[in-house]
Amino acid sequence: MRFALAVCTFLLLPLAGCSTPPADSPPAFADVWAALSGTETASYDACDGFMSGYVSTYGARGLACTTNTRIPLRTLLARYSGSVYTSGPHSLDASGLSVDLLSDDFGHYNPEFVEWAVDNSIVGENDATVRALLAPVYRARFQQLARVYWSVYQNLASEGYPDRAPAGAPEAYAEYLASGVVPEMARTEYYPGFTMTVFSDRNEALARDIAGPGEWHFGAMYEANTAVGFWMRRRADGTQEAFRDGLERLLAAYDAEWLAAM
Repeated sequence: MRFALAVCTFLLLPLAGCSTPPADSPPAFADVWAALSGTETASYDACDGFMSGYVSTYGARGLACTTNTRIPLRTLLARYSGSVYTSGPHSLDASGLSVDLLSDDFGHYNPEFVEWAVDNSIVGENDATVRALLAPVYRARFQQLARVYWSVYQNLASEGYPDRAPAGAPEAYAEYLASGVVPEMARTEYYPGFTMTVFSDRNEALARDIAGPGEWHFGAMYEANTAVGFWMRRRADGTQEAFRDGLERLLAAYDAEWLAAM
């Protein structure tokens, strides 16, 4: 299926670190934060094949591509001893990465992996000094994605998620996840499967708010559309609560003022 990539794997893994590191030792995965300092992104060519030629300036796939050019994702995955997924078309482990973005199936997360990723995801969560040092990395690399995914979750929750699929496109997507049959509303002449643009109407205002007045908001719109799909897939595999709690912890650590205002 379109945009079936495990989005938050790549949102969380680059942030992975021990929230309570031993005294006198740097935070675990501090090497990843150091590698992502600055604002440079990977080139289009660097993403070709690895991320289906995806641009690297926005979105979770863009973040994954940029991270992979600094520290290979298989190196990060080697730090977890189990399986990322219990089923689905993707294979992510220390031996290699295989991502099928056109499958009518999707990656069902291993709950133990999600627990590990969340528990080890927020460098400096309990250390204000570390957070102050890493705040520029958070702002440059993760802030917009984190805010978009949280905002989309809250919008879905206001319509009954996760107890039920919100009416309209999210409900149609939930039916697609269950049956593999693409509804007419989600078809285009360009892509097979369920296209994410079906969520654009519900995310237009959110994307403009995230991007700011007068700013180009396509990146935020894309991220919001993929976030709807992500949260609906997490509802289907039962990991939405764990991811939501982990995202809230990240925002509480690095974006507390924004979170409190939501």
